[in-house]
Amino acid sequence: MAPYASPDEVRAAITRDLNRLGGSAASMDDQQLDAAITNAQSQVDGKLRRLYLVPFSPVPDLVKSIVIDIAGWLATMNYRQEKEIPEVDPIVRRYNRAHDLLCCIAEGHLALPDAAGTGIEPRLNGIGRPIQPVGKLFQSRDFGIPPWAYR
Repeated sequence: MAPYASPDEVRAAITRDLNRLGGSAASMDDQQLDAAITNAQSQVDGKLRRLYLVPFSPVPDLVKSIVIDIAGWLATMNYRQEKEIPEVDPIVRRYNRAHDLLCCIAEGHLALPDAAGTGIEPRLNGIGRPIQPVGKLFQSRDFGIPPWAYR
């Protein structure tokens, strides 16, 4: 299974200056970042397995972006260990955005575009209809409540 992202892409997402990596998870070696990428990719594939054939090949840009943001958050959590990260930290905000996008895709509210900009066809359940994900009957968005309000 080819990785959906590279350590350098994760580094670029979690640091403001690629010339100064110290003091952040961007200073972690490739092996550590690869572990975070593998973990993030497994989470994404696990969440989207009901609707799409995974692993993706080629990888949709949106999936790649989600994996990079989740991997950056996982690497930062590992780097900081037990130090709490404030909710306003860009790493947390990127993770929350990635999580929300991933949930929207998994629930069928957001379609994955392919490289040509057309939609990737979801798997079919044998009778011509997409497989419906198992989940909550109502979502917070049904009542105008933002997804991050109940974390």
